[in-house]
Amino acid sequence: MLQAEAWLRGRIDVVHVGPWLDTLPWRGGWYVIEPPFPAVLMVPLVLIFGPNANQTLLAVSIPPTR
Repeated sequence: MLQAEAWLRGRIDVVHVGPWLDTLPWRGGWYVIEPPFPAVLMVPLVLIFGPNANQTLLAVSIPPTR
């Protein structure tokens, strides 16, 4: 959600929220280490609901694979 929100603000660095998120400080910004595809899927939800977008809603809406 934080990466998607940063993209919608026109940035690629995220707000540092604490040690529970895998981020890396570089040149004055904090960058997410994780792959970006979940953030790509979260962009529409963040656009609609803002920072209160529910990541669990996205996770349960994706069908499982075999």
